[in-house]
Amino acid sequence: MKPEEIFHGFDAEKQAMYEDFLVEYGVNKKVIDEVKDKTNNWPKKQWIKNKHDNDMLYAEFTSAINEKLSPSSPEVQAFVKKHYELTKQFWTPNKESYIGLSQLYGSHPDFVKFYDKIHPKLLTFLVEAMKIFAEHELR
Repeated sequence: MKPEEIFHGFDAEKQAMYEDFLVEYGVNKKVIDEVKDKTNNWPKKQWIKNKHDNDMLYAEFTSAINEKLSPSSPEVQAFVKKHYELTKQFWTPNKESYIGLSQLYGSHPDFVKFYDKIHPKLLTFLVEAMKIFAEHELR
């Protein structure tokens, strides 16, 4: 993907739609505003790096699925720790909210389509791996 394509199709209207969805899902509007404040001054370079880091991580999860690793395996849990660290760039979830994030991924058709496009088993695998990580590593 070219740098100028990273934000294609993600305009203010779509952003508002996702924010409304999050509020309906139960995410506190204050948390959304804090994330927006935290990332408001990110340069495009930082967004591109974040996307690259996530793409690399999803490739690692895909390899784990193809190698038939368990979501509880040390290798996969190391990938989840990376996921958690990337998430902390936006907000710091606790055990409950990190599990909630994993469940949120499967609750909107755009998210489901996103993960299915990468690998048809990725969403289920990621949700299970995140839950295991949260139960063992977070409070």
